Amino acid sequence: MTVTLTPSTQTAPTERRRSLVPHRRLTRPAPLLELAILGLGYTAYELTRVAVAGSTRSAMIDGRRIYRLEQLLHLSPERWLNGVLSVRPGLAHIAGYYYTTLHFVVTLAVLAWLYWRHPGNYRTMRTALVAATLPSLLAFWLFPAAPPRFAIPHLSDTLDDLHIAGVLAPRASAGMANLYAAMPSLHVAWAAWCALSIWAVFRREHRYLALLPWTYPIATALVVISTANHYFLDAPAGLLALALGVWVAVQREHLVGLSYRAGRWLGQPMVQVGKAMAGER
Repeated sequence: MTVTLTPSTQTAPTERRRSLVPHRRLTRPAPLLELAILGLGYTAYELTRVAVAGSTRSAMIDGRRIYRLEQLLHLSPERWLNGVLSVRPGLAHIAGYYYTTLHFVVTLAVLAWLYWRHPGNYRTMRTALVAATLPSLLAFWLFPAAPPRFAIPHLSDTLDDLHIAGVLAPRASAGMANLYAAMPSLHVAWAAWCALSIWAVFRREHRYLALLPWTYPIATALVVISTANHYFLDAPAGLLALALGVWVAVQREHLVGLSYRAGRWLGQPMVQVGKAMAGER
């Protein structure tokens, strides 16, 4: 007898090896449900940035506290990086549009790629992204911090000076967006999430090539600091937020795996009982 392998049968073993969790189902979740989850997450993100408590004065104070801590730790490259960028208008334009555009575009592209091509990893990484973002929103609310371009004197606000699209001046943005969400850096957290998502898929077949995506969060960290939108410490704080998100996602997958194995273990006796009853008949 000839057995014809369907495309899903042929690719399932490879896809399962790429999956972060071996027991994870390879079917795609319902698209409308996923869109609803992501839509709610984005709404929460924007509402938190708009409605965050804290005056401009307190945000300035918190921002300067971060900068003073960096100076005590000798980890304050903001002035040097901003100076390098501000005297190079062409590079400043690239950095500005990088900052205002790639944050969402690349993240959504990686999400879509995981959903269609690697559903075994999609659920885990989607959970990690959400679980990394929610604590960050809480941090924005509890600890509003003005970015360096507002809190540190004599820094060049290259985004505003060059009229980069999507950037609002403080007066124009009143009531529209919260500009005091420096700590942690979601730009860095989401960029590292993108790198981790791609690395997880290709880490076995292309061990060294899979390291290439990690240049993205490094470049993002340089951009957000040099444009004076984030402090140096915002970057590791973003990585900590992502680490928390990954931990939550892995714990969730372990619970799913336990329930999956428990269901199979409990199901076997019932199958045997059913067979015995059928035999008696």
